[in-house]
Amino acid sequence: MAASTALPAECAAGTYLPSLGAAASTDCITCDPGYFCDGVALETYTACPATKYCEGGTVTPVACPAGSFCVAGSEKATLCEGGTFQAAGLQTSCDDCTAGNYCEEGASSETTCPVGHWCPANTARADENKCPPGTYNFVTGATTDALCLDCPADKFCRLSAAVEDDGIGHGDIEDGYIDSDLGNKTPIPHPDFGG
Repeated sequence: MAASTALPAECAAGTYLPSLGAAASTDCITCDPGYFCDGVALETYTACPATKYCEGGTVTPVACPAGSFCVAGSEKATLCEGGTFQAAGLQTSCDDCTAGNYCEEGASSETTCPVGHWCPANTARADENKCPPGTYNFVTGATTDALCLDCPADKFCRLSAAVEDDGIGHGDIEDGYIDSDLGNKTPIPHPDFGG
C-alpha cells in the first residue's frame, strides 16, 4: 500500500495558524478582535488600521462610521461621547460640540440648543442647562445663561426652562394676582382677592 500523500489543510481567510501543516481546518485559529486575516494559509494576523475596526474573524477591516472613531487595533467603533460629534466616517477622533449646540453620545452632527436652555461648548444633552425659575429664554442656540432673561413684571415664570408664552412656564399674571419685581418665580396673590 502506498504512503499517504494528502496535502496539509489550508487555513481559510479570517483564520491563521502559527505553524505550517494543519492536519484539519479545525486546527486553524480565528483571527483575534482588533486584527484581520485577509488571505488563506496565513501564519499570522495583521493589526487593524486606524479609521477601521476588526471584529474576531475579520477578513476585511470595516470602515468606522460617522458618529464614532477608530484608532489602530480597534475591535469595534467607539461612539463619540456626549459633548462631541463626528460628521465623517473613517476618523480617529471626534470633534468638540460648539457653543449654542448639543451633541448626544454617538452624534454625527450638532443639534441647535432649544428655547428655554443654553448650551456652552461640549454640551451633551438638550436639557443639560435650563434657564432657572424666574427667567425665560425664547431663542434657540443660546450659548450662555446671560441669555436667560428676567421674567417681565406682568408675567410669572414658575418653571425652569421657561419660554415666552408657552402657557406652562411663562404665562400672563392671572386675575387675582399682582406683579412685583422682575423675575417672578410664582404669582403673588392680590389681597383684594382673598389671597
